Amino acid sequence: MSDGDSDRSLIRDFLLESNELVEQLDADLVGLEHDADPSERLDAIFRAMHTIKGAASFLNMSGVTSISHAAEDALSSLREGKAPITESVIDALLASVDVLRAQLVEVAAGVPPTHGPEPLIETLRAIAARGSDRAGASDKSAAFADGDADHEVPFGGSAVRAEFSSERVDVLPFMVTDLEESAATLREIVERMSDPKRRVEIASRMSDIAESMHATADYFDLVLLKRLIALVALAAEALPSVDANRLGPLRSRLDAVGQLIDASAWSLSDGFIASWDISTLEERTREILESEQADANWRIPGDGSASAALVHDGVVSGDADATGFRPGLPPAWGEQAPESPLEAEGATADGVSRDDGIERTVRVKVSRLEHMLRLVGEMVLTKHQMHDLVGRLQEQNLAPESVESALKIASEFDRLTLELQVSVMRARMQPLDKLFGRYPRIIRDLAKKTGKKVDLQIVGGDTEVDRFVLELLGDPLAHMLRNSVGHGIESPEERRAAGKNATGRIVLAAEHHGTHVRVAMDDDGRGMSRQVIARKAIEKGIATAEQIAKMSDEKVFEFIFAAGFSTAAEVSYLSGRGVGMDVVRANVSRLGGSVHVRSRAGEGTGIDIVIPVRVAIAPVMLVEVGERGYAIPLESVVEVVRYDPRKTNRRAGKEFMRLRDAALPLMDMRTRLGESAGTENEGFSVVIAVGQERLGLIVDRLIGRQEVVIKPLDDEPASGGVLSGTAIRESGDTSLILDVVKLVRSIGSGHNAAA
Repeated sequence: MSDGDSDRSLIRDFLLESNELVEQLDADLVGLEHDADPSERLDAIFRAMHTIKGAASFLNMSGVTSISHAAEDALSSLREGKAPITESVIDALLASVDVLRAQLVEVAAGVPPTHGPEPLIETLRAIAARGSDRAGASDKSAAFADGDADHEVPFGGSAVRAEFSSERVDVLPFMVTDLEESAATLREIVERMSDPKRRVEIASRMSDIAESMHATADYFDLVLLKRLIALVALAAEALPSVDANRLGPLRSRLDAVGQLIDASAWSLSDGFIASWDISTLEERTREILESEQADANWRIPGDGSASAALVHDGVVSGDADATGFRPGLPPAWGEQAPESPLEAEGATADGVSRDDGIERTVRVKVSRLEHMLRLVGEMVLTKHQMHDLVGRLQEQNLAPESVESALKIASEFDRLTLELQVSVMRARMQPLDKLFGRYPRIIRDLAKKTGKKVDLQIVGGDTEVDRFVLELLGDPLAHMLRNSVGHGIESPEERRAAGKNATGRIVLAAEHHGTHVRVAMDDDGRGMSRQVIARKAIEKGIATAEQIAKMSDEKVFEFIFAAGFSTAAEVSYLSGRGVGMDVVRANVSRLGGSVHVRSRAGEGTGIDIVIPVRVAIAPVMLVEVGERGYAIPLESVVEVVRYDPRKTNRRAGKEFMRLRDAALPLMDMRTRLGESAGTENEGFSVVIAVGQERLGLIVDRLIGRQEVVIKPLDDEPASGGVLSGTAIRESGDTSLILDVVKLVRSIGSGHNAAA
């Protein structure tokens, strides 16, 4: 791989990880305001910001490094409890996340990221200054700038003046902080190495620390530091299989490594590169990791501390404490060794590894998943063709054993195809939390801009859907939430006057309903006014007063989904343009779902979205209209009845048939799709349902139920406006998929009035 390819790969990885972290930072920072005990969430926020800063520093993105470092310092002050978690502090941190998001867009476009606004960086520094005494660091920076050569190296080492380029000098303070924090973290987790249940987790964390530090050391070309870090990486790889007798000596060596990394950072902050002879330390550490049994030579003389390990392994001569560096070395390792090597290695007596509770994942390109899904789709078609072939073999009176063998092969292929299909579909599934996590920030910003108080509650975020569903659901939910804050939730004064809590509540909930997912948004706001919506609908010519008078409240409320419909008195950044709720219905329709509105004046509004969990492979009812085949999603088919034009009624130009004492509106699909008409006395009525609404689709012939692979349409043919995609049938032919939601909606109020 060329250097250019390597750089591009690093940047891709940086963007992938950083974009995920930025999304998580948004959600966590908003949640921080409501935490009774914020320590755990603060730690997660700090780690995310620290990761972004470290990666940006390694890639020499000074703009990203400066803003993330300022935010990290502010977070440190919050973690220490010396700066309060206030609304203004959260505002500043969220603003820094917005800057990072914009910088990532620039990096993705191949543009050097711009520096964050200086007033924001100064605000973050002011937050950090409340709890951070950085005089020592400032003095060290000054000494580095002035070229002060008076520098003592702890543990009997030597030092040379560092000569870095101006670009590296700019990021050196961040690198020093990284090293100090990494060394401290290393010593913390080394202390817990004897816990057999956490051995694998600790090894994983050690590996992450080594990887992070190695990137920094490599950037500054610090050879000795890279050797120390290599020991950490080696220990991380071997740790799960290290027996109990070797843990004590290994802990001491690793703590000594941490002390030397810390000392290196201290020297670098003064502008020097420290050096020690670590050859014996390297040799003894490798012996501990590679030997089968503990050797007597590994015993640490004296108190067993890291200081003694440094002396024993020849890093220093004489008393290490005499250097005056980092007083208060750790006491002897006093933990009791595990009862058996099996316990130390996290295994059971029968040799089966225990579940360490760590989720192991790997990133896979979406294009690869899509390719796998296409292959599975082709296998599904091949499965149908194989069953058809076996059926023809049976008709040809072949030897029974040959037919039976063919049936067994077809059955096994059927089973394997189904298992593979389910596995691939599961790989595409993602929790709705990936989507819901964006919304607390949106609600917080809207509440501040409108002067309202809003509490967003999320339920069922772990509900999983296909990634395609997740993508198309994002905009509809965002529009619904904006409308809820803009139109539904009242101001604190209005709510108090109405006897409500000053803080409005929005509940966003998701749950499985068989093969579908229901996503509901409910608020306790002012609700919708039938009169206001009806008046606006009449003004826009959507319906007449006579038609509206015969409609239920739910039907009237559905006018909000009409394009250009708005009840806002004036246009604002939030509402009044009539754009938004029509997008909700359009995207939900693309998913083969339905949307319904519930509202009561003074009590609130609810919107329900019901969508299929998966959309790539689905069962359909295949029909023929004229000479062409069409597919109807089976989940929407209620029943099929014979169509007899002599038993139908017409009113106001609309056709109906009586079905169990109810009037069922009919739609002749030959006319609707522009197909040639068949014989009047032939045909079927396929009864479909969307929510509580039903419609009979008149078709010429029924082909039957099939599982098909669904492909989206690039351009919908002008002849329908009611097509949602194409279905690849078991024969390999394609059929257009009818959009049942659009078909039902297109019958309009005229059918209802006539009924």
